[in-house]
Amino acid sequence: MPLVPAAWRDLALVMATATLVGMTFSLAVPLLSLVLEREGVDPFAIGLNTAAGGLGIFVVAPFVDRLVRRLGPVRCIRSALVVTAGCMLVFPLWVEPVFWAPVRLVFGCAGALLFVLSEASVNTLAPKGLRGRVLGLYATLFSLGFAAGPLLLMLAGSEGVLPFALASALFLLGLVPAACLRAVEGRMLPEGHGRLRLLDTWRIAPVAMAGVFVYALLESAHFALLPVYALDLGTGERTAAALVAVWLSGNILFQYPVGWLADRWQRQRVMLVCASLAVAGLLLVPRAAGHVFLLWPLLVLLGGAMGALYTLPLVLVGERFRGADLTKANTAFVMTFQLGAIAGPPFTGAVMDTAGSASFPLALVPPLLVLLAVLLVAGHARAPASQADP
Repeated sequence: MPLVPAAWRDLALVMATATLVGMTFSLAVPLLSLVLEREGVDPFAIGLNTAAGGLGIFVVAPFVDRLVRRLGPVRCIRSALVVTAGCMLVFPLWVEPVFWAPVRLVFGCAGALLFVLSEASVNTLAPKGLRGRVLGLYATLFSLGFAAGPLLLMLAGSEGVLPFALASALFLLGLVPAACLRAVEGRMLPEGHGRLRLLDTWRIAPVAMAGVFVYALLESAHFALLPVYALDLGTGERTAAALVAVWLSGNILFQYPVGWLADRWQRQRVMLVCASLAVAGLLLVPRAAGHVFLLWPLLVLLGGAMGALYTLPLVLVGERFRGADLTKANTAFVMTFQLGAIAGPPFTGAVMDTAGSASFPLALVPPLLVLLAVLLVAGHARAPASQADP
């Protein structure tokens, strides 16, 4: 079914806000790490400080439904943007990990609320027959924003107040598209308390939650340890850093085509194919590692196949939940993502410590095999679902 211009406008406003948020977070996180490192803070303390922000979703999760019912989704989004912007101006006041930890926790709470409401709103506004393509476009734009953040940091640098002021201004810029959503607030997240508890969402949508957990594990492992793997192969630092960008480019390029396919084929089958391609690609990486003309296209394919494990679970969440239950499901979705992001680097790093740095691609195969097993069991447990939403 075609989208009327007004519907595209409403979706564009939500996506613009989410893209700005993704770009600013991807600028802020490395900025904070660089500033702490320059102040002589040891890597372990920097990691702990970063983790404080990741805990935000677990703090705010019990209150999301209540906040949305009390304030409405648009006011929640605008309040969260103001809080994140304010936190960026607080950080440079005193560069001290103990001071930063509670500020980062507040920053993480507001950021988690933004992600939950953005994804729930896009899922609610997306027409049934176009859900895959709409969410594929959303994932593409968010990934572009996420990739742009570090480039802005390169231009602004990490010294002085300027980069913090820039991040704050970008968060506040999100208030512009968010303010225009007032007219469609009732359609963004329908009112009601919902029938489900937060914990019910994992039982009702195990495939979606397993998919996003594995994706987050893979993503965090690539960001943290793909450069280490590349350096161990004898590449230079610039090439090692470039490999992460090459992998991320596949995520950007493939999400709309994957969404298009998901609107025409049974979505769990598309997810099964993508997970299988990811396994095959990882098994081929050691053979391609010494040949740039083989490794780079393979990493693009891997980025696309793995990125689909975020987009397709998000489509499945929108397919299974409605109204206030969708807000709870997206809260659980973001919580699951964060759990996978926390688990990824330690799990992969432990395997690399035991089997050597060359084991990086093979260390990521077992989580994908578990996901394939979940998909196969789920496929046998029920009759194949229609490609369209019920």
